[in-house]
Amino acid sequence: MAAGSRQAALEAEGLVKRYPDAGALRTVLDRVSLRLEPGETVAVTGPSGSGKSTLLHLLAGLETPDGGTVRLLGQDLAGLGEAARSRLRRRHVGFVHQFFHLLPTLTVEENVRLPLELDGVDAGRARRRARALLAAVGLAARAGDFPEQLSGGEQQRVAIARALAPHPAVVLADEPTGNLDPAAAAGVLDLLEAAVREHGAALVLVTHSAEAAARAGRVLALRGGRLVEAP
Repeated sequence: MAAGSRQAALEAEGLVKRYPDAGALRTVLDRVSLRLEPGETVAVTGPSGSGKSTLLHLLAGLETPDGGTVRLLGQDLAGLGEAARSRLRRRHVGFVHQFFHLLPTLTVEENVRLPLELDGVDAGRARRRARALLAAVGLAARAGDFPEQLSGGEQQRVAIARALAPHPAVVLADEPTGNLDPAAAAGVLDLLEAAVREHGAALVLVTHSAEAAARAGRVLALRGGRLVEAP
């Protein structure tokens, strides 16, 4: 089947985003379009301030574009109310933040269970899923620990387990290796690639790392607000 004849996991068309800047509006994203197929990995590169994180927030429905559309599994995010958009995001989007964003008052297992419980999954099923994911990322023995007891690399693995908990169709990773040493970074990329391979998730990887970008199937760059094929 041709790629264009099946439903994309995620599709953005003509995205525009502007922010106030010194009394004027600065265009951060200028008619950005992106189509992501199930199981595809795309790396997005570009200098700091080029709009990479903004793009991920728009793709996740965390921010609203000033122009253009985002469709997740064929559903136009702009056509949904806030509650429906949040529900769609919880069920189908896994977001991996650069600075982990783990809740410090929850244990490792509780952090991984959280998105499932927010979506109404019963406690027993959420617990089993969390424990299986923690085993998969090599942290089964740390389930009862709190985030502050873990290294940076371990915290990022917990964040990935949490992002993968609902079996997302799309994983959005914002500089997931930016704060890690080379060995930990390679391990995080292995985990993300395994999620794509094993579950057919589509992955958008925002990164400054040439090594991380080289592992993607397609590499794009944000330049002057436009998304272009990287050389």
